[in-house]
Amino acid sequence: MSAPEVDPVAAVLAGVGELGATVDVATAARLLGIGRTTAYQLASQDALPVPVVRIGRTLRVPTVPLLTLLGITAPGPVGGPSPAQGPVWGGAERRMVARDEGSS
Repeated sequence: MSAPEVDPVAAVLAGVGELGATVDVATAARLLGIGRTTAYQLASQDALPVPVVRIGRTLRVPTVPLLTLLGITAPGPVGGPSPAQGPVWGGAERRMVARDEGSS
């Protein structure tokens, strides 16, 4: 019996709600579909298509510009996005449950 196939796009979208305010360059590379070494080279040349923040010797990529580049709307505040913002990937169910429990 073979292992079930995993849709890589669905796996990425499922994890978007778990991302913090920034991600490391290796995570950004995975989301962009490029190699880790290439991502670090582009970041050092200021050629990565998203902002890169240097904190000491560490490079971090802000999550919102990264998701925007990929056409993914980041999860919004507890009130949820306005309809004009489009779909929200990940975390929406958790926010709705928390809001419903708090209003009882």
